Amino acid sequence: MDGKDHVNPGPDLADAIAFRAAMRDDPSAPGTSDEGGPVAQGRIELGYPFEDADVLADLFLNDGPTVARIGPGGLVKPAAPIAKEPFFQEAKPQASAAPARGISSKQSPEIELLLVGHLPVLGSAWVLQYAKHVAQKTGCPVGLVRMSGGEASIDLTLPPSEVPPRSGPMPSIADAVHYVSERTGRWIVRLDESADRATPADIASSIHAVDRVTVLTGADEAAVVGCYRVIKTLEPGEATPHLHVAVMGSVAERSEEAAAKLSRAAEKFLQSRVTSEACSAKITPGSSVNVYRGRPNAGHADLIALLKGGPAPTEQQLEREPALDAPEMYDDEELLVESDRFDESPVSSHAETALIEPAVIAPPVSRAQPTAAAVETKVVAENSVRPPAANTGTTGLARHLTNLESIASRCPYAPDVELAIDPQGRLHLIARATEDPGWALGALTTASAWAQAHSTLIGLAHPKLRSAGAICHLMTAEPKSVRRLGDGDIRLHLLTAPPGTREQDVGWVCVELN
Repeated sequence: MDGKDHVNPGPDLADAIAFRAAMRDDPSAPGTSDEGGPVAQGRIELGYPFEDADVLADLFLNDGPTVARIGPGGLVKPAAPIAKEPFFQEAKPQASAAPARGISSKQSPEIELLLVGHLPVLGSAWVLQYAKHVAQKTGCPVGLVRMSGGEASIDLTLPPSEVPPRSGPMPSIADAVHYVSERTGRWIVRLDESADRATPADIASSIHAVDRVTVLTGADEAAVVGCYRVIKTLEPGEATPHLHVAVMGSVAERSEEAAAKLSRAAEKFLQSRVTSEACSAKITPGSSVNVYRGRPNAGHADLIALLKGGPAPTEQQLEREPALDAPEMYDDEELLVESDRFDESPVSSHAETALIEPAVIAPPVSRAQPTAAAVETKVVAENSVRPPAANTGTTGLARHLTNLESIASRCPYAPDVELAIDPQGRLHLIARATEDPGWALGALTTASAWAQAHSTLIGLAHPKLRSAGAICHLMTAEPKSVRRLGDGDIRLHLLTAPPGTREQDVGWVCVELN
């Protein structure tokens, strides 16, 4: 090539100047001079005319970050390898996440406050799902604190790669916080504005005492508008933490669209920067261990101060709780379902005394009844003569489903979930939704993760089991409360009976909803 092919760029070469400005963040940055030295990683020094094809080939075909300036003799390779420095200066989330096995005493914990907006059906279930999402994303355990009506609950949520530790409930909230803090430095606090202790002053002080405030919301129009109103109430200022929006319960495309809409609206009308992300589209299994449930004499701000190493609140009411809730000494993930079972204790004791007679009179019938469907005219006529026979063999909720054999094994973290096996050797997990179906969903996901992790041991205890996966069933008397869960993997059932029907009586109707 002769000298005419290489002329210095003048002001009339607008395209070259525009391309140079687009490819270089800072023209005066070190290592990008015209003396022929190496340029910064991933940048091109344009001092001479060039061909687009040459630039693209250099960008995509070179091995590693060895891009050099373009001179008269073509591409000039640097004399020494360029130091490995990140092209993106922003650190990855995993780099700042707390380690999975304890934190330094000098390192302050990262606390995130949750505000629950409009979510599909059950807000409490999505709170636990968000904690599982954070644990899976960071690869570290997460401490989840929930308050409702003055009652506090602390859970240790684990990533899928970790096995839940064998631990019972802690005697005090301070012990529970210490136990979780030894395993993680990441906390999520669910702010319940309906709790009797969540006064406006308590809410305000809690918001300004955390590192980040996250609003959980759905992707529909009503949810987006409600989330915008919540963000609007958080006045921006120096003490305001980072605001974040997590869109859940919808497909990825719709969730991303809603998240982007909220970010643009907050930046345009509120002059505040709000980050957003599209999270879980449905409830998925995960590992979560409850380490504390009680009524501490503390509000949200007091609990946040405790997470940061402050004084422990008084717990006068906790001394009376073991006598009132003695069955809760094991890891009971579903308090509402358990209390509902306690209310039926008179029926259970009556059925226990009546169970002795059919076992002697007609034992073959008692073994065949558990696998029969609960509602057919012939069965009702036969069982009216021997009502206790329907309660022998398969007990509880498994007797309402066809061809299921109940087994005695239970998940220690969700003992209210019943386990059963079908003729094909598949494992079934059955839970009953009470006033708050979110607790039942949490128990199902916990039991499913436990069964997956201990499938070998369960198979040794029950030779009929031939499948490691579990099929989850959720029974409810209010189908409207779970209608948005119909597209998920959980099988929904309507379980109802005429007024006055006892738990062990014949007459229960179980209908599959999805």
